[in-house]
Amino acid sequence: MKNIIKKSIIILSIIGLCSCNDFLKETSQDEVIPSTIEDLDQLLAYEGYPRYETQLMPFLDLLDDDVTQYITNNSQKTIVTKYSPLYLWGGRTATTNETMFEDYINLTNPTDNSPIIEVDSYEKFYKMIAGCNVVIDMIGDVDGEEKTKKRVEGEARILRSFY
Repeated sequence: MKNIIKKSIIILSIIGLCSCNDFLKETSQDEVIPSTIEDLDQLLAYEGYPRYETQLMPFLDLLDDDVTQYITNNSQKTIVTKYSPLYLWGGRTATTNETMFEDYINLTNPTDNSPIIEVDSYEKFYKMIAGCNVVIDMIGDVDGEEKTKKRVEGEARILRSFY
């Protein structure tokens, strides 16, 4: 009887230790690793191109010379009154100019109260450049047609140079 118990404990121990291999294998639950060129193409479409809600360089129109057009335009009167201190530099001097753009973070569109200005413009560019870099780095490791690989790589390189 003791011999049967010892053998069954040894057999159960061996079975228990052998079944842990897959359990201990680490896999990410929230990361997708592209394995085909179609996956990289979709990644580039999402990470490499600006999305509809993305406004690139929101302060660019404040640096041109059509100030009078914006100040006298009646259709944009509510936005103009908020933008005019930016055009006129808010009456600031060189010593009080550090917070000029930060003062306008909370500007909203009067029609739907969505934010008009986002101060951190370069963050969007760097995210899109990072998406292009991932595609360029992984292009040699995925499966797919050579023609499609060249197109996706060229697209990623052009987008990266554009930003």
